[in-house]
Amino acid sequence: MKFEKLNESKIKIIFTSKDVILNSISTNDVFTDVSISQQLLQYILFRAEKEIGFKTDDCKLLVEASKRSEGGFVFIITKLSEFGTMDCSNFIYKFENFENFLTLCTYIKNMNFSNFENTPVNITLSLYNNAYYLSISNYFQMPLNLLNAFNEFGEFLIYSPQLDGLISEYGKIIFENNAISKGIKII
Repeated sequence: MKFEKLNESKIKIIFTSKDVILNSISTNDVFTDVSISQQLLQYILFRAEKEIGFKTDDCKLLVEASKRSEGGFVFIITKLSEFGTMDCSNFIYKFENFENFLTLCTYIKNMNFSNFENTPVNITLSLYNNAYYLSISNYFQMPLNLLNAFNEFGEFLIYSPQLDGLISEYGKIIFENNAISKGIKII
C-alpha cells in the first residue's frame, strides 16, 4: 500500500494487486459488499494515520474508489469541512458527451444554484479526445449538494497541473470563463 498526502484534507492510497491478495479481498466485493468495503476503509484509515499522520477523527469523508487496470485500487479520501463543503480550489470533471454537460446545467438551473453568476470562479469547458472537460479553478468550499450534482453527471478526475495543461494545450475551448452560465443560457 502506498500513501500520498495531496494536501491537508486529501490523500491518495494505491492498493496494489499484491495488497488485494495479502488481505484476501475480491475486487468485486469491495464495490458490492458494504461490510467488506467498510472494513477495508477502516483499515486504510488506520494505516494512513500511522504512515502519514492523516487523522480523520469525526470528520465526514468523501471516498472515491476506482479499480486499477493492473489490479488493485486507487482511493482518494477527502475530509469535508463541518459546514458540508469540500475545501479545494481546483476541480476537473469529464463528460462523455456535450449532452451530459447540458444535463448538469439544466439541473443547476432547476435547483437555483446562483453561486456561479457572481463569483470569481474560472470555469472552462473544453473538448479533448472526444470527451468534454470542465475545469473549475478558484472555487473554494463547493457545497456538497452541488458537488454531488457534478459527480452524478460527470466523472471527477484528480486535479493535476499536468492534466489541466494537457487539456488547455491540446483541447478546443468550447466555453471560457463561466461555462456553467453559458451552458444554462443555451438550454
